[in-house]
Amino acid sequence: MILAALPAAIVFLAQLPPLAAQPSAPRGRVEGVVIRAGTNEPVVGARVTLSRPGETNQNTSISNTGAGNSINLFGVPPVPTGTGTASAAQAALNMPPLPIPPTLTDTAGKFAFRDVEAGTYRLFVYQDGYVRQEYGQRVFPGQGAPLTLTAGEVLKDLDIRLTPAGNINGRIVDNLGKPAVGVQIQLMKAVYNQIGLRTFQAVGNSRTNDRGEYRLYWVTPGRYYVVGGTPQGPAGAGGFGPSTSANESGDSHTFTYYPGVTDFNRATALDLRPGGEVVADFIVPKQQLFTIRGRVVDPASPIPPPSASIALAFQNL
Repeated sequence: MILAALPAAIVFLAQLPPLAAQPSAPRGRVEGVVIRAGTNEPVVGARVTLSRPGETNQNTSISNTGAGNSINLFGVPPVPTGTGTASAAQAALNMPPLPIPPTLTDTAGKFAFRDVEAGTYRLFVYQDGYVRQEYGQRVFPGQGAPLTLTAGEVLKDLDIRLTPAGNINGRIVDNLGKPAVGVQIQLMKAVYNQIGLRTFQAVGNSRTNDRGEYRLYWVTPGRYYVVGGTPQGPAGAGGFGPSTSANESGDSHTFTYYPGVTDFNRATALDLRPGGEVVADFIVPKQQLFTIRGRVVDPASPIPPPSASIALAFQNL
């Protein structure tokens, strides 16, 4: 019976009209060159990414499918299974487009993205020793300008001038003139709160080596303050992890701003220019620690309270 029905089924399928092929929209291209700001020197080997707004630059994501963790190489939701071919095909049509692989600039600093779908994109450039930059960005920190690509359009001659980062280094000695080893160094930037008071925001950190030397590298050009010593507050809150050697003394050091003052209002700002190197040597004295102890009494009873909570709060005078 089944074999007898096959010829009729074949005839029926042959009479069906062919599926109309959906014409694909023409794809465009994005081209440009990356050069060092202030010169016409090409930046070779810079990593250039083209991403849609809201899309991360990560090409690998971990998704929990309920049957253990699986690696999703393109960050695209898996096609549902067990729902039929039609449902799977519909899910495939609704999937977001795959991320665009990054590219590297050639020996002339040029880059190109081909077969790019129409849409709005953001273009980022990364290179060691330079400030991470977005196309159209004028200030740091800041945001660049989006690129809008129509079907089949070619955006070329995009000119991206990378700003060289700078470095801050120096040597720290204690009040005895000896190298201050393992001292925590913070790079601070002055910011103003809602009521106009100036405060400091940490934007980088390091620690001194066995020679008392430190180095903060690939810093975005700008105006900074450097502070060294044990972070203020109980037990040096906000440390940078354990010592690099088991033989370090672990001494505490007075929280000191360059050029050697404990009052941040007297601190000297460092002007770091693109590609610049700033040296900031200063003295960070060893810190004497104290013990606070006392007794809690109940004025209404001769019997001491069975339990009491004691807190020590730090206040910057």
